[in-house]
Amino acid sequence: MTIEKPTDLCKLVEVDQIPLSLTQIPQWICWRLKDTKKVPYGDKQCSRQVDCTDKKNWKSFDNAVSDYLEYGCSGIGFVLNGSGIIGIDLDDCVTGGQPSPASLAILNQMGADYVEFSPSGTGLRSFGYGTLKWPYRNTISGVKVELYADARFLTVTGWRFCGVTVAQLGDLPNFFAAYPLASNSSISSISSNSSVSSVSSVASVSSVNSEAISRFEIPHSLIPTGCGQRNHHVFRLARHLKTQFTGVNALELKPIVQKWHQLALPFIATKQFDETWLDFCYAFDKVKYTNSDAWRLVMENLPELPRGMLGVGQFGAPGDRLLQICVGLSKLLGDEPFFLASRQCGNSLGISHQAASKLIHALVVISALIKIEPATKRKAARFKLPKLSEPFF
Repeated sequence: MTIEKPTDLCKLVEVDQIPLSLTQIPQWICWRLKDTKKVPYGDKQCSRQVDCTDKKNWKSFDNAVSDYLEYGCSGIGFVLNGSGIIGIDLDDCVTGGQPSPASLAILNQMGADYVEFSPSGTGLRSFGYGTLKWPYRNTISGVKVELYADARFLTVTGWRFCGVTVAQLGDLPNFFAAYPLASNSSISSISSNSSVSSVSSVASVSSVNSEAISRFEIPHSLIPTGCGQRNHHVFRLARHLKTQFTGVNALELKPIVQKWHQLALPFIATKQFDETWLDFCYAFDKVKYTNSDAWRLVMENLPELPRGMLGVGQFGAPGDRLLQICVGLSKLLGDEPFFLASRQCGNSLGISHQAASKLIHALVVISALIKIEPATKRKAARFKLPKLSEPFF
């Protein structure tokens, strides 16, 4: 990996620095920053949030750049779809425009060539050719390392640090063996904060999330702007926090609710925090994950399949992966049935939606899945997993 002196970061995407091999693949989207999250946008004038795993939302590189510039998006991103390109994401490893020696050693060990700075300027991004069965998330020598190959997009800035090509990555199995996943960063956990959703692990959830909760900034969109809006915004706050902090008990979120109450005081008639806290606890129990939020959280960290699970190994890798998704949704949603749409499943499994539909049906036929509600014109079918003799929660 040839190292070059980094240049000052600029605000616009440097389209001429992005590897040609990436720009020739029509798997690009535009994104906007929304409540600190990088959210894919599409449709006319990039005005609507879209699912980046749906091929109909992908653009050519030129169209993505054109829409990014014309409609004021925050940036562009490349969609990973299991076609052999791996995205490498290193966080919090750049200080004053200079990557840490540990981060460069990690990239060199993987055989990365083209390396760019992340939109924040504090991380590094690279792409390479290789095989990655599941997402990999770990902390190595103090550097947060994430590798993805499917069902997500990575932002691309063109703020090149070194290299020019998307290279064939080295021996990843040996790399993973050298840096095995720690228990708190295992891909079997379901959380954007590397926490677990098990009821028996509340203590570990607290230790993982306490710092994130103390640093959490409440988006302005969640603060009421006039009388009569308190209850609505309390529910919006509860839904937002439930997505941000998976598996957390409501009591752990009380500092955020107190901060919200102080910010909302000028606009609400209810001045007593006790009433706000009571309403929040009620809302936190009642609000549900949206299908897209639940799917995103599960795909970020697919769980391991429990021992003795019916259907494992019956329909190859796609069948096992779909069962992993179902286990993840069951852990996240509890007793509530989960939606399975054949098109969404197909995109995540790297197969056609027709094949995904047959796979879902086959799992139902062998009783590995239970259909609770049939599909309608507006909603996908809902399913549950059969109970195991040994619980997997």
